[in-house]
Amino acid sequence: MVINSFKYISLLFLLMLSNISLGQITVNEIQDMSFGSFAEYSAGTITISAGGVRSVTGGVVALSASSYSAALIEVKSGNTNIINITYSNSTITDGTTTLTLEVGPSDQPNDILNPSGPNIANDVYIGATLHVTLDASEGDYEGVFIVSFDYN
Repeated sequence: MVINSFKYISLLFLLMLSNISLGQITVNEIQDMSFGSFAEYSAGTITISAGGVRSVTGGVVALSASSYSAALIEVKSGNTNIINITYSNSTITDGTTTLTLEVGPSDQPNDILNPSGPNIANDVYIGATLHVTLDASEGDYEGVFIVSFDYN
């Protein structure tokens, strides 16, 4: 049986929505999401929770010698209004194979950020599940997912 091993899967994200009448929301990427290295015997999933816990299902095996992480985003708001966090699913690719990425949830209850004060940094961790297909090729996968922060 052939084992396909994967190196870092680095996911960048683009984000920032603001409502000028309520004040601007400033967003900074602190840490990319990474699933680390893993092997695939058959279709399955690999998940990084918002808390940074990695788990697998099906024929996916996480390789222990690699590091992994949830995405970390720093959010500052011009006020203390509640901020909704939304994201959309995406794909990642190595140029040959495309895999589906199910983004979320964040570490914020119900994906709602309650800022601790105007212009105070609030950390938001975001997890995701990667759906690995049986035909996934060995290689480095990259992709982009979008996270939006908007006043409630």
